[in-house]
Amino acid sequence: MDQYAHRSREARGTSGMKALANDGLNLPELDGWWAEAYSPEVGWAIGDGQEHGDDPDWDRTEAEPQYALLENEIIAAFCERGNHGVLTRWVAKIRQSMTGTLCPSLR
Repeated sequence: MDQYAHRSREARGTSGMKALANDGLNLPELDGWWAEAYSPEVGWAIGDGQEHGDDPDWDRTEAEPQYALLENEIIAAFCERGNHGVLTRWVAKIRQSMTGTLCPSLR
């Protein structure tokens, strides 16, 4: 299982879409296709959806919530094991993204 994190000031094209079609979960900047497709059931998002350019103050402001998201949600979801060692929350997000929301809407 994989998780696709992308934080760039450039367009991402279809990289995140390809990741979710291959059991990947997304954590990209909240813009482009992810701004339209994102919901908490199918992945995570970075940022507030606004353009901030190369503002180093914004990077510092955004850093703490990103670390908290990683520690409290993403790593926690990956480490939570159910019966037979199955990653219950992680797999639930994968299933929702592949069958419920994302993949069917991106055809």
